[in-house]
Amino acid sequence: MFIDGKVDYGVKTKEDKLFGNYFTKSELLPTVDKCIVAFGHCRKTSPGMVTNEIQAQPCILKNKAGEIKFVVIHNGTINNYKELAKKYIPDVDITGMSDTMVMTRIFYYRGYDVLGEYQGGSVFVIADYREVDENGVPKVLLWKGVSKKSEYPINAEPEDERPLEFLIHNGSLYFSSLGSLLPALLRGEKVRYTMYGNSLVQYTPGKGTDDLTIIKKYDRSKMVQSKTSYSSGSGYYDYGYGYGGNYSGGSSKSSSSSSSSKGSSSSSESGNYEGLIFKKNKINRYMRKGQYVHGKTIMLNTGSLKREESKDTKVVWFFNGVALDLERGHMFFKFLEYLRRKTKLTPEEFFAKFENTINYLSFDKLFYKDDILMKATGVTDCELFTGYFQALGEMHGKFYKDGKPDLEKTAKNTSFNTPFLNYENTKNNAIELTKLREECISLMN
Repeated sequence: MFIDGKVDYGVKTKEDKLFGNYFTKSELLPTVDKCIVAFGHCRKTSPGMVTNEIQAQPCILKNKAGEIKFVVIHNGTINNYKELAKKYIPDVDITGMSDTMVMTRIFYYRGYDVLGEYQGGSVFVIADYREVDENGVPKVLLWKGVSKKSEYPINAEPEDERPLEFLIHNGSLYFSSLGSLLPALLRGEKVRYTMYGNSLVQYTPGKGTDDLTIIKKYDRSKMVQSKTSYSSGSGYYDYGYGYGGNYSGGSSKSSSSSSSSKGSSSSSESGNYEGLIFKKNKINRYMRKGQYVHGKTIMLNTGSLKREESKDTKVVWFFNGVALDLERGHMFFKFLEYLRRKTKLTPEEFFAKFENTINYLSFDKLFYKDDILMKATGVTDCELFTGYFQALGEMHGKFYKDGKPDLEKTAKNTSFNTPFLNYENTKNNAIELTKLREECISLMN
């Protein structure tokens, strides 16, 4: 934490890294009765960085006299911070620095135009003691980025990169990434607001309704939150709709050697990374490079695709964007291709007619119908979904009640692996393809 020129970090012991333990042992808090500026932070440094006092937040810069002149707290991850450092602060050695440390130095030495150029997601709050008013209040700036989750689809709606909510009470600004906690600080104060998006905002206390002033707006329409690094290779076996495999009528064994890999290609580029998949908003279907994923993928739990299998990857079969059951995905894929050829429908017509069936064979059996989340329970049957839903490749999800988000419940301790853990807890191997085939054929009549 930072309070009026002093910092205190909870990184001395493993126990201190838990905020509940650190809070009670803080050497700084007992010395404070009133303050002008107080920043708290309970986020680890960016992935891959060691948490120590140098890299911990708040991130500070001092003058030659040892006085703190610049303070930054940051929620998010900057994916291209090394490239930005080369552009803006080429003379600064960034070895061992986190993305936050690099961005702090760019802000300090070069200003804030970099806010329109970073790839990733960010909220920043800054206290600049190079500019202090007559009451000792530094220049306080706030930023919340808004951008598309991924490069595709082209028409995707921008989303908040990280949350930043605030309220102003008795001339003081209170902010948090967990807005629901703000009313707990102030008895009776219930109204809270979300920060302006893609706008560098200055807070100046005592100006009433003009306490917050937009200094500059930045265009982030070309920036994305996900870390994209596509190669020219296919990255998955795209069976297309000319798949020529045979359906064996219910055998649980299937050999990939009997499958035609029409449309697949190899890459001459080195490396094993093949880009990302992502879930299309309000449709529980997955895309890659603007196309619904179809066929076999080799995937990390982050949604990254690989060329080769390893102990960290999982094989996931997709049918027209729907992730199929993990254990029997290949068999279900062959069944659906067999059924599509049998119906002589176009891919679009087949999906429209058998959407419930396809989702019944899927990874989570969930799909949206008129913005309501449903769970497929049979070839044509479905029900309103109640429970926790987290998409593949995403770190967080939502609780649902009767098909709609349950805003009163919040998931804890989620990770990229949570969807796979949920699958292990709920998987159902009772589907009999022979019976399923008969039900599907009856729909064709």
